[in-house]
Amino acid sequence: MHDGHRAVVPRADRDAAAERSALPVSRVSVDFVRRVPIAFARRFGVGLTCSEMISARALVHRARVMFRRARPAEGERPYAVQLADHDPAILAEAARTVEGEGLADIVDLNMGCPSRTVVGSGNGAALLRTPELIAAIVRAVRQATTLTLSVKLRLGWDDQTRNHLDVTRICEEEGADFLVVHGRTRTQMFSGRSDWTAIGEVKAARKIPVVGNGDVTSAEAARRLLAQAACDGVMIARGVFGDPWLIERILKNDDSLNPGPEERCALALEHLALQCAYDGETQGVKKLRKHLAWYVRGLAGAAVFRKRAMTIPDRAGVEREVRRFFAELTGTPAS
Repeated sequence: MHDGHRAVVPRADRDAAAERSALPVSRVSVDFVRRVPIAFARRFGVGLTCSEMISARALVHRARVMFRRARPAEGERPYAVQLADHDPAILAEAARTVEGEGLADIVDLNMGCPSRTVVGSGNGAALLRTPELIAAIVRAVRQATTLTLSVKLRLGWDDQTRNHLDVTRICEEEGADFLVVHGRTRTQMFSGRSDWTAIGEVKAARKIPVVGNGDVTSAEAARRLLAQAACDGVMIARGVFGDPWLIERILKNDDSLNPGPEERCALALEHLALQCAYDGETQGVKKLRKHLAWYVRGLAGAAVFRKRAMTIPDRAGVEREVRRFFAELTGTPAS
């Protein structure tokens, strides 16, 4: 249910939960590769951002790298920390840590990651095969924190064992404040199409807010998902890679708002500078390479640019190549 731009969870039996969930968020949230792109998401108007997947076990063991990854950027509120593990006690302690350290407004439990590594450890979408464990996890985390609690999940392990209605019922009964549902099974990974009808089934069956996810790559797609599933919001992830302008297009309901080459160039260079400042030049350049491929996606000469840019080891060289590419597009001398 929405009150302006406030997502309100109706939980008449738990006033504290209702207060926790009254966060000022828009109908669009973003969960994608961190850290630098998140600043762009905020700039373009997204209402809620989420951390990368954080190992709850590493957070409990006070691993500095996990704290660094979990902390929000300056001004990044409201903000969710997404935790992954399969041990209710570990996840509960990690949730206490998130709240105690003031890391976030929301604890998000990852029960949807399809990665072979994550699933192989019994985490992420592997949990969809054990609903009783999901119940124990949500119950333990709910008891451990007063923060808003969300669960991100998929429709099931495969098409033969879809259990999205049972699992989301369990999450609601055990105290989750809202759900984020990706419209694919684990075995689908990211193939095929997101099943928005199934997301709508969850929304119709649950009393808590449901956020839809999957294949939201345009304002039109967001509009159709909201209409078809009657969900309370949309979460976008891969769609913003190299295209944070997607957020603006969705919020303004206008797919014509596309950046020109100069704007793309400026943002790519800003991304390069921020990534190097955060990770150091060597790692920053390496991490930026896949983003560069997304920034030039669909543009003339993109294939040649990607091949050249992927081998440049230093920031100055990457910056020269980016300027050269976009200058050739516009027919102006590279600055």
